[in-house]
Amino acid sequence: ALRGWAARAGWLALWRSATLERRHALAVEELAAARESGDEAAEALGHVARAGTAVEEGDLETWLAEAAAAESIARRRRMVYVEFVLHFVRLNLALLEGDDSAAEAHAEAMRTMRDGIATPALEWTDFGVAYVSAMWRPELADHVAQGMFEFYSANPSEIGQAPLLHVLALVGREDDVRAELATRPLQPMIDNWYLTADAGVRAIVAALLGDVALARSVVGLLRPATGRMAVSGISVVSGPVDGYLALALAVVGEREEATALADRAEALATRWGMVAYLRWFAERRTHLSF
Repeated sequence: ALRGWAARAGWLALWRSATLERRHALAVEELAAARESGDEAAEALGHVARAGTAVEEGDLETWLAEAAAAESIARRRRMVYVEFVLHFVRLNLALLEGDDSAAEAHAEAMRTMRDGIATPALEWTDFGVAYVSAMWRPELADHVAQGMFEFYSANPSEIGQAPLLHVLALVGREDDVRAELATRPLQPMIDNWYLTADAGVRAIVAALLGDVALARSVVGLLRPATGRMAVSGISVVSGPVDGYLALALAVVGEREEATALADRAEALATRWGMVAYLRWFAERRTHLSF
């Protein structure tokens, strides 16, 4: 039991992009220790840790198996938070797959579970759902972008800047993006649990603005994570890192490498059935001619 607790504490303490291999090993250790101690609740959390690292690694088979195992225990033991987390991941994956009805079902399930959960930032659930929906449902993006723009203008914050820039860029509000960056320039990124997702946003912004310096900084951030999924934590999945890296490389003029990485990104997205990502990325490739 102590070994399992230590593995979980270590996993959390190391929650950043560069430590994925170590976190994978700790998740395996956590799960084994939970089984050996006979603690089913700890076992469910171990399965969630394995499932989360599997998504980040782009390992579809392990994600499916570990998520199903976690859900089986959670339903039997009424571990609402575990089910909530799994719904949030599946919401994102459904949106990436272009399955809007499944995404809405996951969002509704999350709303019904909120009264049974005590966790920080729960009041931001609706914001999170709206944001990720706008990422992959173009018909919602304009409305969400305007709402986020109005809210952020009245309540500016560092953590809200990337989502705002993301949706503004998605709907082509270039003037608003430039105005925001002139008022609050992007800060240097450090390695953390949302680095690949936020670096992906910066790639999108760099492509919109033709900002070579920003694109070059993104290349440095994303190159160590090539082959993986861009994620923020566990729940917000943004699709293959290589696609965002390819955008940045195309902006700096490295078109041969950009093309090779784009092909790899499309292969991984196809394996996961990410129809919406593939549609969006094809538009970006056409726009940047690579």
